[in-house]
Amino acid sequence: MDTLLKNGDHAPGPDGRPVTIAGGQALLQRVVNRLRVRKGCFGADPGLGSELYRLPLTLNGEARDRLALHYAQQALLPEGVRVENAVCRPIPAQPDSLAVDLVLRFGETSFPLEVAV
Repeated sequence: MDTLLKNGDHAPGPDGRPVTIAGGQALLQRVVNRLRVRKGCFGADPGLGSELYRLPLTLNGEARDRLALHYAQQALLPEGVRVENAVCRPIPAQPDSLAVDLVLRFGETSFPLEVAV
């Protein structure tokens, strides 16, 4: 069981207490956190996070996609989630950022996820 996070903090329920989540919702939150957090930046667990932030903007096409796939696979290995595909694309309004479109698999379930880095 985890606590729902919203805007970097615990999401309060109607009674003001943090909302708890479990199952698929908790797994998805952990996956997103692992992909968005820069590896080494979380003091309590330096191994948490990904290196997606290191993707070079100057590298294009399949080479960058393969590197994104590698970084995402490394980050999600502890969760038991497989990354089947990664495709990077520039974010038009943010020239120094990329969107990474991932296809993730957990057991028999496959789902898409976009992460901005």
